[in-house]
Amino acid sequence: MELTKVVKNHSGRSNLPVLKLDFQKRRLGRQRVRLEDGTEAALFLPRGLTLKTGDLLSAEDGRLVRIESSPQPVVTACGDDWLTLARAAYHLGNRHAAVEIGHLSLSFEPDPALEAICRSLGLKISTEQKPFEPEGGPGLAGSHDHARP
Repeated sequence: MELTKVVKNHSGRSNLPVLKLDFQKRRLGRQRVRLEDGTEAALFLPRGLTLKTGDLLSAEDGRLVRIESSPQPVVTACGDDWLTLARAAYHLGNRHAAVEIGHLSLSFEPDPALEAICRSLGLKISTEQKPFEPEGGPGLAGSHDHARP
């Protein structure tokens, strides 16, 4: 199966075959993959696209596949106030780190330098296995916005 397109209008389609990928693999438009049901497939998607949980991919024959983020090592930096988290977010963004924003927390892929920055600002650091869905947006390489027509 060759998956070649991201489907824009995909409401109400949750019982489809699933492809679980970590963040780095969701950024690769050309790769061989295996769906959760064991089906082998190849991705042939536009460059610069980052897939997100819930995205649907279409095969040339019309079959659809739903994307899910697979658990991966993720560092979470937690604080007690938004000002400290804003400072940390500034420094992480200045280093072009992909960051997921939570309630009084910032999550990113493990990186000793980034962890040290967060610790130096007084944030508490923890590492866990979980799906990673960093922020995307206008002007950020590898992102796409579901809200756009």
